[in-house]
Amino acid sequence: LIDYNTAHLVGILNDYNIIEIV
Repeated sequence: LIDYNTAHLVGILNDYNIIEIV
């Protein structure tokens, strides 16, 4: 299982990547 904090950080990175791509 992934820690909530880790998942949160990954989510932020994913959002950042999506913004960067767009």
